[in-house]
Amino acid sequence: MSKQLPHLPRWPSLSVSEADGLCCVSGWHPTFHRLKWAERLKSVLLLVCLFGWLRWLTVRDVAAFPLAVFHFLLMFEKSSILLCLLLFAKRTNVIFTTDHITVNGRCYRTDPSISVQFRAYEKFLNESQEQKIRKPRPSGRLSTLDMHKLGYRKVELIYGSNVVPIATISDERIAAQFAVMLQEAYSKSQTMKPPGNPDDGTDPEDHPPLA
Repeated sequence: MSKQLPHLPRWPSLSVSEADGLCCVSGWHPTFHRLKWAERLKSVLLLVCLFGWLRWLTVRDVAAFPLAVFHFLLMFEKSSILLCLLLFAKRTNVIFTTDHITVNGRCYRTDPSISVQFRAYEKFLNESQEQKIRKPRPSGRLSTLDMHKLGYRKVELIYGSNVVPIATISDERIAAQFAVMLQEAYSKSQTMKPPGNPDDGTDPEDHPPLA
């Protein structure tokens, strides 16, 4: 559906099933907590590289060139982000029908009396967490990874007077895309006919109840 409607972003995907009467917004993305997993994995891999260089210096049973390339790639600041995307990305699915929204396995009934909106401007980190990341560096500048962490935003459903968390997205612009797609899917679902029994083309009066 997103490819057929030029006004919609390319990510996340929006699938529409008229027969089932549902819309689904789906997308893979890193989260802040999974980025921390990737940082820990990077530390482990750097230790493996160190062990590999020790083997190369002593036993010489390690291929130096592949080890050097691997070590070089890990030294980039964005390597943790790449590891998170490749190994720890999370898939978020939000399903819409004419009368329900399913978010992270929980259903929320839609009704004209209940306002439904989606937003993506709230920061994921609180002020104290931001201050820890922004603490002075020797260079006086934030690293690429620090800037990435500060960019995380919450994608949320405003359901009446309640705030329902949906996802944590690593960039304000991309998070806004997710919210836009969710709003589009909700609007689309409210114009769809609920699934029912297929019409066999006969009139009910042609089959009167048996006496």
